[in-house]
Amino acid sequence: RLKLARNLLRDDGVIFISIDDGEQANLKKICDEIFGESNFIANAIWRSKDNSNNDAKRFSIDHNHTLIYSKNAEWQPEKLNDEVKRSHFKNPDNDPKGPYFDGNPLNSPNYRENLIFDLVSPQGNVISPPKNGWRWSKETMQDKLATGEIRFTEDGRSIKRRTYLSEMKGLPPSTLWIDLEKTGHNRQAKYELLKLIPEDVFQTPKPVKLIQYMLQLVAPNPGDIVMDFFAGSGTTSDAIMQFNAENGKEVRFILIQLPEPIQVTSDAFKAGFQTIAEITKERIRRAAKIV
Repeated sequence: RLKLARNLLRDDGVIFISIDDGEQANLKKICDEIFGESNFIANAIWRSKDNSNNDAKRFSIDHNHTLIYSKNAEWQPEKLNDEVKRSHFKNPDNDPKGPYFDGNPLNSPNYRENLIFDLVSPQGNVISPPKNGWRWSKETMQDKLATGEIRFTEDGRSIKRRTYLSEMKGLPPSTLWIDLEKTGHNRQAKYELLKLIPEDVFQTPKPVKLIQYMLQLVAPNPGDIVMDFFAGSGTTSDAIMQFNAENGKEVRFILIQLPEPIQVTSDAFKAGFQTIAEITKERIRRAAKIV
C-alpha cells in the first residue's frame, strides 16, 4: 500500500502515517526506502490520551507517532497563526511598529566562507562572527543594519535581530501535537463515533480534530483529493466533510477499507455490522446527513 501511495501522490503531495512505538522504527526504514530519505519531513508526536494510565506496569503510553513524507523534498507545511507561540512578542518601549522579539538566530547553520567577517559597532568594538559565520552576507547584513532589523546592543559588544509580530506571516508548526483542543484525543474520538453510531462498533477511532489539523497543515484546494488507505471507522471522511462545510471548499476523499471481519462477540456484530468496511460506509452516510 505504501508503494501504491507513493505512485498516487501528486508532485506536491504529502502523506501522514500514524503508528505506535512498537512499529515506528520499522515503518521509518520502509518509508525511507519507498519515499526516499530526503523526502522525510518529520515525525510528529501526537498526544493520543487525555489521561495517563495509572495501572500501567511500566510507562503509560500516551502518544502515537505520525510519520510525514512528501513526494517532493522541497514541500513545506502551511505556517500557523498560533497565539500561544507568539506570546513572547512584547513592546516594553512602545515601539511604533508594535510587539517584537529580539532573540532570533544570527548564525548560519552551515559554514560558508563569505559569511565570515567582523562587524564594528559605533563604539568601535570588533564583533567576531559565530563559528559557521553570520546568517547573511556582508552586503545583506549592512542592509539589515540600515533598516533596523539588526541592531547593536547598548554596550556595542554584540548584535541582536529584531522581528516584529506585524511582519510575521505565520509560524512553522511544531512536531509536538500535544494541545488536546487542537488535535483531539482517543476518548473524544470514541464519543464522536458513538454520537453517529450508538453501538460500540470500533475500538480505536481517530478524532476528527486530528485529521482537521493535518488538513490545516496541507491547506488543500477545491478539487484536491485526500486518500485514506486504512479508513477504519471513517474519521477522515467525517473530518473532510466538516472542513468543507466550515471553509466553503470542495475537497474530495477516497477511503479504502478491506472487508475485515468483526469478532462475533462485538457490539458491532450485534448491531448488524459484519465487517469494518460496513462501519466505514455507515459513518460516511450518517456524518453526511449532519453536515
